[in-house]
Amino acid sequence: MTMSFSGLATPAGAAGGVLSGTYPNPGLAANQNIAGNMTVGGHLISSAAAAPITSNLGANVTSAVPAGNDVAGSIAITMSGALGANTRACTVTFAAAYASAPKITLVDQTSAVGITIVNSYVQAQNGGISYDIAFDQALGAGVYNVDYIVIG
Repeated sequence: MTMSFSGLATPAGAAGGVLSGTYPNPGLAANQNIAGNMTVGGHLISSAAAAPITSNLGANVTSAVPAGNDVAGSIAITMSGALGANTRACTVTFAAAYASAPKITLVDQTSAVGITIVNSYVQAQNGGISYDIAFDQALGAGVYNVDYIVIG
C-alpha cells in the first residue's frame, strides 16, 4: 500500500514542549527525560567542553593530566616511583557535577616494554562530584594512560 499526502505545510515558527529552537529543525530542550528506548543512528557527541580536574595525587604520582570532557577522555598518570597496589593514584573531579552518581568505566591503554599491564578501577566515588582512580597491583615509575567513559 502506498500513501501520499499533498497540501501539507512544513511546520514553521518556535518549537514548544520538550522541543527547543525553531521549525523545521527543532532540537530537544535542555534536561529532558526520555522514557523508553532511544535509538541513535549515528555517533553520540558530547557538547561538554570543560575537562575534569585531578587532585590528591598518590605517593610518587607527579601528574595526572586529563584530556577530554566529563563524558569521555583519557588521563595520563605519570609516576616517578612505586605506587602500592589498591592505592589511590588521583582524584578526578567533574567540571560540572552530575545530579547523582554516574556509571564510570575505566580502560587501561598502557602497553610498553617494562611497563606493567594493570587494571585501573574506581576506588571510591563521591556521588556525582568526583571519583578516585586506583590500580590492582603495584606500579613502578612510568606513564600510565587510562581512558574513561561516564554515563549519568
